[in-house]
Amino acid sequence: MVPAGVWRLVEDDDRNIEENANAETGEVPQPSTKEMANLSMWVHANPSILKNNRTLHLEPEEPAEDDPNQDFDPEEAKKQIELADPFEPRLKPITQD
Repeated sequence: MVPAGVWRLVEDDDRNIEENANAETGEVPQPSTKEMANLSMWVHANPSILKNNRTLHLEPEEPAEDDPNQDFDPEEAKKQIELADPFEPRLKPITQD
């Protein structure tokens, strides 16, 4: 767990985080001790554990080449895997547990 506001999601990738530094000064916001006492000030920084006991999905395996009529789309297979076991949002407040 980390204080809210210290980290932010990477713009193009909602599964990665980076320090929430000010663009001009490079300073990272530091909450006060009084603010830190509030449970809503804490968020999860680590990736959540999926049903497969990992933090990432395994790459889909191609079916055996016995059936040449079967079309295999790895992107579609990966979408189906992620729908069955979705990622939890990064920086999710601990109050949502």
